[in-house]
Amino acid sequence: MLTVTAYDPNDQEYDTLETVPPRMMSDFAYIYLSQDYNNSGTVTVKLYWAEKYPHSGFAIFKASQSGMVIDTLSISEVIVNGVDTLSSALITSLDSTGVYLDDIDYVDFRYTFSAAGAGSTQTFFLNVDGFAQQYAGNADSLEATVNVTTDDITIEEFNTATAVSGAFVYIDNGTTRESGFTNVNGIFNPTADLDYTYDIYVYKMGYRPLKVQHTNTPIYDDEIWYGDVQLLGDAIAESGDTLTILPGTRVWIKHTSSVWNYANGASNKTELMAYGDNAHLHVFGTEEEPVMFRPSPGGSGDFQWAGFFAKNGGNFYANYATFEKCDGVWGIQGGSGPGRCKLVHTRHIGNQGVAGDWRNAKAVTGWFQMDTCYVEGRALWFENDDSCWARACTLNGTYESFYVYTNDDYVDFEDCYLYDYTSRGGRNYGRADFDETEFDGTGPAAYNYSRIKFDDSKVDANSGPYGLYVGNNAPLTSGRTTTFQRYSTYGVYLLSDVDFGNGIQRHNCFITDDATYTFYGSTGLHAYADYCYFDTLKYNKGLIVSHDYEDSICIPDTSLYKVTGQDGKPIMPRVFALGDAVPNPFNSTVAIEFDVPKDAEVTVEIYNLLGNKVTTLVDEEMTAGRYKAIWDSRDNSGRTVPSGTYMYRMRAVDEEFEETKKMTLIK
Repeated sequence: MLTVTAYDPNDQEYDTLETVPPRMMSDFAYIYLSQDYNNSGTVTVKLYWAEKYPHSGFAIFKASQSGMVIDTLSISEVIVNGVDTLSSALITSLDSTGVYLDDIDYVDFRYTFSAAGAGSTQTFFLNVDGFAQQYAGNADSLEATVNVTTDDITIEEFNTATAVSGAFVYIDNGTTRESGFTNVNGIFNPTADLDYTYDIYVYKMGYRPLKVQHTNTPIYDDEIWYGDVQLLGDAIAESGDTLTILPGTRVWIKHTSSVWNYANGASNKTELMAYGDNAHLHVFGTEEEPVMFRPSPGGSGDFQWAGFFAKNGGNFYANYATFEKCDGVWGIQGGSGPGRCKLVHTRHIGNQGVAGDWRNAKAVTGWFQMDTCYVEGRALWFENDDSCWARACTLNGTYESFYVYTNDDYVDFEDCYLYDYTSRGGRNYGRADFDETEFDGTGPAAYNYSRIKFDDSKVDANSGPYGLYVGNNAPLTSGRTTTFQRYSTYGVYLLSDVDFGNGIQRHNCFITDDATYTFYGSTGLHAYADYCYFDTLKYNKGLIVSHDYEDSICIPDTSLYKVTGQDGKPIMPRVFALGDAVPNPFNSTVAIEFDVPKDAEVTVEIYNLLGNKVTTLVDEEMTAGRYKAIWDSRDNSGRTVPSGTYMYRMRAVDEEFEETKKMTLIK
């Protein structure tokens, strides 16, 4: 909080002009100071910061007012932390460009003015750097209850519902401002009509700062959120506006049935939306300080708020964020064009899923991209283009994990893990490519009705009846170095031809074991499976199966192999490097890529967080190339290790190279 005082020469005391916190809404907080003067003269103004909330700087601007000769106004003295800075090049005068000071606790400054007449007013804009607001990240949270009937605000501790007295409350409706402190019952009674108040800010020593948005409204130009944010209504970034949410922010969303239906968004749940060209919602969490979006306590049901919408050209970007119990994150068509979404290191817990939907907007490019995400629910793509993908993502849809909607859609899945689905991994009516992806559910990996490809992947049916289901008139179903295993009845059930090796080396594996069929299909259909491995090949009468040049070993099933490009040639790296564990987190099996640019002795080892070695994946002299090592979550004794975080380390013994990374096993 910032307290601003001015020296009154009549009573020879400093009078408090205003006590205000910085607004969380923009890069700088605008504080308006006005004083009336009868004569020209010199005024001393002192600004000081509460120790709990230091700021890194502030700027001072003057504003033209009728009756004031602005040109004569100048700073005559500036004291920063007790040091005179006027003689430095930092400040020379107070003009329209303002002045800026860094690393300050308090400032004394004097300005001299000439008044055209009695009662003239001088207004200053003090812009306080909102980014520098500091607080204890593990401090207790506050909760506000806004009563629009009695026009009062009650502040309580979030977890205990204990009334908080002496909390500073600041109200801003865009044109007028009002502030004060809560009484012994935790209540603040402003004079403002709270039906029309947009934003409320609450500060109390020892607590996280709180912003409350209790009416449905577009944001002010560019806003910044941090600390705790309590949403009682929709938050909309319109064209040209940006809402930025800083690391460690916790956003609590109230479930309500009486919210704003902005631009045909959710009509009965709270939502956040970027609507229009150059409208942006940016969530900048970090690994150490992720941003959290959660329903407020007291709600019921699986999906208590609508989630995020990017619409009509709006853009949504999130990094290291968790979304809980919402309908989902949507990049959708609306008006003149689609929205665009990118999710990086995000977690979607108890949600319906995530989706890119551009029906009726194909003429304009939209994209929905996910990188290293965890999704409970489906990932859906509707009428998108080839700029949509999911990389290193874990998809946990109980019913199904993906849905590619139309024949025009194209989605690339790379290094993903789909698990625990019971009906199917997903449905494909477009073009879906799965590269280095693992399917681990009891339904088929996919119902394919169009074009689907598997590359360096694994399909584990977990004793379910199907490995893969191919529907009528599906123009392409193919695979390369992909393993299908543990299906109880059909490895591949086909109503259209499939191509797992039509005279070329694709090296797929089919582990039929005691299942009824490796392939099952209608009479006259063709399953091409040259250069594949079969532990035993079974198929029904009338189905044509080509299986010349069978492999003698299951190539994809090895625990260490050299990675090749699409042309089948080895990849030749330039430097030693340890890649990411994929997927991460993982359920049972994880792949670790590493680069060896020249012949060298290489080790890859797994350690627990206590520093104890769990197992050794690689310990040998290796030739140059890119390799992939597979860990099945077992230790050196063959025992399955418990859930937790593990370290994996690569060393090139004689090359002074060593690198360690983390991965998480979840069972």
